[in-house]
Amino acid sequence: MRRKLGLLCLALILAMGTLGVGYALWYEDLYIEGTVNTGTLDVEWSVFDYWDDEAKDVSDITAEVVGDTLVVTITNAYPCVNYWVWFDIHSTGTIPVHIGEFTLLYDDTPDALEWWVDWYGPSQLHQGEFGEGYMWFHFTNDAEELAEYHFTIGVTAGQYNEFPIGGAFVGP
Repeated sequence: MRRKLGLLCLALILAMGTLGVGYALWYEDLYIEGTVNTGTLDVEWSVFDYWDDEAKDVSDITAEVVGDTLVVTITNAYPCVNYWVWFDIHSTGTIPVHIGEFTLLYDDTPDALEWWVDWYGPSQLHQGEFGEGYMWFHFTNDAEELAEYHFTIGVTAGQYNEFPIGGAFVGP
């Protein structure tokens, strides 16, 4: 009985060794070499026009692109005047982007400021495409007369298949 058990163990060891040799003969390292090209995500602002609706022509608004932000300056501001900025955002990168939230940065503005953005562009921009919109600024009666205000505005833009998780803020 002991001899049969010993022969059985020896047969198993030989069988496992034979399987290992067979597996080793079928095994080979495979190396793959290649190049992966990824795209770029980039958007830029443009300002078409800006104006106000006052009759006295005392107050003034200007808007300019500074880096990745839109800077709006209102001089000689006073209550109940409406100010507008007509702008666009265009995709200069190679991958589609989604346009998200517009944000007022460095918010040292008075509580009397009301503002909103009307975005008429598509939510997704492809390379070379653009969307346009309007910004509206208004001071309530609590605003200081003849003051000067500066607003810096940024927008969140994100990769089309990850937005908003992979969103990048276009701003400082």
